Amino acid sequence: MRYGILSLIFCLAMSITTTLSAQSQDTTSITLQEAIDIALENNYQLKQASNDLELSEKSIFSEYADFAPSISGSFSLGHSKGQQLVRQGNQQFFQDNITNSISGSVTANVPLFNGFDNIISLRISKADQLSAEESLQRAKENVIFNTASSFLQVLLDEELLQIARENLASSQDQLEQVQAQVEVGSRPTVDLYNQESTVANNELTVTQRENNLNLSKLRLIRQLQIDPLGNYKFVTPGFDTDTVALTNGGDYSIENLIDQALAARSDLKSEMANLDILKLQLKQSQFNLLPIFKCQCAGFLVITVISILAVGSVSATSFMIKILLSLWVFH
Repeated sequence: MRYGILSLIFCLAMSITTTLSAQSQDTTSITLQEAIDIALENNYQLKQASNDLELSEKSIFSEYADFAPSISGSFSLGHSKGQQLVRQGNQQFFQDNITNSISGSVTANVPLFNGFDNIISLRISKADQLSAEESLQRAKENVIFNTASSFLQVLLDEELLQIARENLASSQDQLEQVQAQVEVGSRPTVDLYNQESTVANNELTVTQRENNLNLSKLRLIRQLQIDPLGNYKFVTPGFDTDTVALTNGGDYSIENLIDQALAARSDLKSEMANLDILKLQLKQSQFNLLPIFKCQCAGFLVITVISILAVGSVSATSFMIKILLSLWVFH
């Protein structure tokens, strides 16, 4: 029994080790464009900016709805049953009394003039939508720039690590030559110590380059928000010099470059939209001092049925139109 349990545990351990080794051997190649696409899909800040844009679009629809009249209605049913004292000559007796009632009303409010509040609120919502669009575009630009920078940093650290390893191998070969020369007496011992120091420095550089490469990969994986336990190979992007147009002695104007940079900055456009929102809010506060006109239309329907001995019915219908004027004296 004991050997059977040990055999089972050993088989489980071997299967887990085999699975982990198989997973570690699976290498996923990621190009620069694939890394950018993954980052754009998984970045939570982009999702927040997209939600803000959707919310601003819904707000515009709500502001348009404020121009429409508001309609409300009510409906009620009533039933009562009791007895009523009836006198006929010298006789007095109680008689059953049943009352049924139905009532309803419909009210509509139409804003005639409210100090341009609806118009300014609509403009504010449109400016907020523009700000949200530019903020989303700026967030995309930041994700693309940060991902590309981290991706290229990984490739740079890989090249620096390769150079450091080549320098270490070269210094180790030179150390063997110096050691052989010192043994035959053609070079002093101090040269051997200097070469050993050089090898040690190169080993330290290799270790530092390896650490830098690991940190760069972790930063890139964190930006991509992918599985940190996976094994990834970041592919060096190709560069075709034939497709690149090189301009020699091009005439560049600093004013034109500044204008192009300002026109392409999404964050600047977003802040300009926010400034427009503040100006509209100030104007809205000033217009709140103007009088407000509203038109209210109401219709009422009341039907009452009273049953005593015979069935009788009474109905009433009314319709009313009134205009309300609201003026702030002190607010």
